[in-house]
Amino acid sequence: VQASLLVWIVAIALIYQLPSLAAVTGWDQKQIFFGIALLAGTGLGSTQSSSRAIVGILSPKDESGEVFGYWGFFMKIATILGMGFGLASDALDSRRQALVLVLGFFVVGLALLSRLKLPQSLTERPKTP
Repeated sequence: VQASLLVWIVAIALIYQLPSLAAVTGWDQKQIFFGIALLAGTGLGSTQSSSRAIVGILSPKDESGEVFGYWGFFMKIATILGMGFGLASDALDSRRQALVLVLGFFVVGLALLSRLKLPQSLTERPKTP
């Protein structure tokens, strides 16, 4: 998950720098964006699948259905909050500036995830109190 978040952070930072990259390389912004979109696409699928795996690893066997239900619920909330990007870009009067807000969310998520202690092997499960 950390690697996929890093991919997202790099992709968003590159999109933010798109005008500068086009000026430096002499390429069309659209061409550069398509390359960055390929990078972002790798983050898209890997973030979802790897986070689902972590939820499975961390959930106690007898409560996995409940934990995955919570996970699904919070994924839906994240989707609704993600639609706020349009509102943020309108408020900031710039989609480019709104990318900084999205970048901040990914950086905060990476920082929080780095504090998570995972079992050393897939056979270990957290102890249920």
